[in-house]
Amino acid sequence: MNKLNSFRARLLIVALLMLAGISVLVFKLWYEQIHFGERYRKSITRQSVRRVRLPGLRGRIFTSDYLLLADNAPSYNLVFYLQEMRRNSRKKTIENIKNIAQKLAFELNRPDSLTEKAIRRHIITSPGLPLVLYKNLSGIELARSYQLMPQMPGVGIEVEPVRHHPQKDLASLIIGFTRPETASEALDRKDYAYYRPDYEGKSGVEKAFDNIAGNQSTPGLHGYPGFELMQVDHLGYVNARQLDYLAPQTGSNIVLTLDSRAQILGEKLMKNKRGSLVLLNADTGEVLALVSSPQLDISRTTPSWSRGYYRELLNDPFLPMFNRAINGRYMPGSIVKPLAALAALKAGFSADRLVECDGRSIIQGARISCANRYGHGKLDMLGAIERSCNDYFIEMGQELGAEKLAAMYADAGIGSSPGLEIGGTRGLNPSERIDSARYKWRKYDTANISIGQGMILVSPLQAARFTAALANGGKLMDTYLLKEVYDDKGKLLFANRPRLAKQWSLPKGALELVLQGMFQVVNSPQGSGKSAQSDTLAIYGKTGTAEVDTRNGRINNTWFICFTEKRNTRYALAVLVEEGRSGGRNCAPLAKEFLEKYLKSEL
Repeated sequence: MNKLNSFRARLLIVALLMLAGISVLVFKLWYEQIHFGERYRKSITRQSVRRVRLPGLRGRIFTSDYLLLADNAPSYNLVFYLQEMRRNSRKKTIENIKNIAQKLAFELNRPDSLTEKAIRRHIITSPGLPLVLYKNLSGIELARSYQLMPQMPGVGIEVEPVRHHPQKDLASLIIGFTRPETASEALDRKDYAYYRPDYEGKSGVEKAFDNIAGNQSTPGLHGYPGFELMQVDHLGYVNARQLDYLAPQTGSNIVLTLDSRAQILGEKLMKNKRGSLVLLNADTGEVLALVSSPQLDISRTTPSWSRGYYRELLNDPFLPMFNRAINGRYMPGSIVKPLAALAALKAGFSADRLVECDGRSIIQGARISCANRYGHGKLDMLGAIERSCNDYFIEMGQELGAEKLAAMYADAGIGSSPGLEIGGTRGLNPSERIDSARYKWRKYDTANISIGQGMILVSPLQAARFTAALANGGKLMDTYLLKEVYDDKGKLLFANRPRLAKQWSLPKGALELVLQGMFQVVNSPQGSGKSAQSDTLAIYGKTGTAEVDTRNGRINNTWFICFTEKRNTRYALAVLVEEGRSGGRNCAPLAKEFLEKYLKSEL
C-alpha cells in the first residue's frame, strides 16, 4: 500500500511538472504571439516590404511659339540598397559592399571610386537612401548590369528623370538648371524606407517657376511625388513583386514670352561678341529676346556638371555663366540723353535754346570731350540729341542740377528692380551717391551723369525697359517672362497680364520732341546712329559710348537703344557690345540687321 501511494505521488508530481511546463509554453506562446504580435508584424513588414518615394516629373518649358526648351529624359543609375547588403557586423557589411563594387567596376570598365569612408558616411547620414554607384549608364553598361544583378543581392537599377535641353545652349542663362535636393533635406522624410530626391530649380526660370510665386492655386514646374510598395524576397533581392503603386504627378508646363525666332537670331548676331541684346514688347513689357553673350551650353550640365566643363567655365575670362542682360551693371553713356532732355523740359528748359559746342567742357579743372572734338557749333535740343553733343547736355545738366536728373532716371526705372521673375540688378541711380554722407558730390559728377557717365549704372534689360517707355507714351512697364501655365493635360491654369509700374508726368509735347530727336539720330545724314537707317522700318534710336577704366586700360562699352513699330506692335531694343569703338559703329548696324530680319517674317 505504501508503495502504491508512493508511486501515485511520484506520478502526480510528474504530471504536475508536465502541466506546469505546458502552461509555461502556452503562456509564452500567448505572450509572444498576442502581447508582442503587433510589434513582430510591424517588424516583419519592415523586413519584407519597402516603401519607396517616387519624385514627380518636372514640367516642361516652352517659348511663346512652343519651341521646347526643357524636357525630361531618363537617366539610368546603378545603385546599392544597403539594407539588403547587410552582414552580421558593420565591418563585414562594408567589406561585402566594397567587394561587389570592385566586381562591378571591373565588369563595367569603370573606376572603382567607392571608399570605405564614403560607405560609412552614407550609412550614418543617409540610411534611407540608395547609394548611387554609377550615374547615367550607357546602353551597354545597362545591359551588362542587368545580367549581373541576379548574382548580387542589393544591387539595382533606378531610372532617374533628368533635364533634357533639345536646343542645346539656346536661352541657357534664362532657363537655368536643376539639382537634386540634399541628403539632409531627404532625411526629413520619415514615411519612406527609400527616398528618391526631388529635383529643384537652382537658377533662372527653373528656380523662379519651381512654384508660381503669389499664386497658391497654380502649381509650378515642381511635380507631386508618388510611391511604390515593393516586396523583397528572402535573399533581399530588390526587384521583386510590387504590392502597391501611386504614380507621381507631373508639374505644370511653362510657356515663356520669349519668341524663339528673336532669341535664335539675337544669339546668332551676338556670337563671338561680349555683350547683350534685349527685345521687349514696348506696350506690355513682355521679354521677346534676352541674349547674353557668351553663354554656357546647358545641355552639358545634365544629369550633372562634368568637372572639366565646370572648370573650363570658371577659368573663362569672358564669364559665360554671367547673365549680362539682367545682372550686368554698365555706365549707359549717351543712351540716357533722351531722359536727360525730358528732365530738362519738365523743369522748363527751352528746347529752342542754343548752346555753343566747341568740342570740350572744362568742369572743376577736368576736361570732358565731345563726340566731335572740333565742336558742333550752336545746337538746340533736337540737334543735340541727333548728334549726341556732350557740351550741350553738360551745360544743360549744370543748370538743371543732379537731383532733377536723378529723379527722371528713377522714373525710368534706373535704381529699381525691372520686375523680371528671374531677377536682375537695380543698377545705380545717382541719388544713392548724391544723398550719401560718405560721398561728396561735385559739379563734375553732375556733368558726368548728364551724359551717362560716372555714378549711374544700368543693365541692358533696364535700358530696353526705359526705351519701351519712350516708345509707348511714357508708361514704364514691369518686364516679365511668364506668359502662360498649363497642366500636363493641356488645360490652361494661368495667363499673365501686363503690369504698369509708373506713368510719366511730362509737359505737353515734351515726349514728341525727344522722339523726333531720336528719329533724326537714325534718319538724319548727321545722326550718330545713321548706320541703323532702314528702308523698310521707321527706327527711332540713340547711340551711346561709355568710357570705362579697367586694369588693362581704358575701354569703350558701346550701346544702341531703339524702337520701331510693325503691324500695330511696338518693339523696344537695347544692344550692348563690350570693348567696341562706338555705339554708331558697333551696335546700330547690328540692331538694324536684327529688326529687319526678325520683323521681315513677322505676321
